[in-house]
Amino acid sequence: MLLNRLEKEQYIIVDNLFTKKDQQVIKNNLFDPFFPWYLIEHRNKKQKFSSIPKISKQKNVEEYVKFVHMFLEGDKNSSKYSEIITSMIKVILQKFKLNELQIIRAKANLQTSNTKTKKNKHSSPHVDMNEDHFVILYYVNNSDGETVLFKKNKLWKKITPKQGRVLIFNGNIKHAAGCPVDNQVRAVININVKK
Repeated sequence: MLLNRLEKEQYIIVDNLFTKKDQQVIKNNLFDPFFPWYLIEHRNKKQKFSSIPKISKQKNVEEYVKFVHMFLEGDKNSSKYSEIITSMIKVILQKFKLNELQIIRAKANLQTSNTKTKKNKHSSPHVDMNEDHFVILYYVNNSDGETVLFKKNKLWKKITPKQGRVLIFNGNIKHAAGCPVDNQVRAVININVKK
């Protein structure tokens, strides 16, 4: 059902896939002052995280620092908070009537407000990895800083971050994160799963 829908529509938006209580538990965990976030300045050409400054010649691209928390990478559990992902996957399996999802990587991204940028700016368009996969993007909080999807290297869709919203799309679609300007932070959980 989910895979057929994604083949037709290329992306799916589901609001309130998780209960309000579950949304608040996720938000409380990620916004806890002791939750471990790690500073990342941007990605390099090999899709590896890097702290070497990057300047882009692409229109509307403006890189800005973000904080990352890695939950899972392949079979490696990287976090004592990985139960958040396990709980989310259980709900996704149930709601979409799936038997299993094989997680390639699961991480959280936190961007802070950048009042020096314009609202139409976003990070570099990218795919998360080169292997076939789907992206499950969960919005932890309401914010500006839209997720931008690209088709043939041109802006195709903009999705507004809304707490509890889930965006699922084919991993070969280039995407980028807008930077929050009006809100203090923009937080998402990014789960890459095998097709």
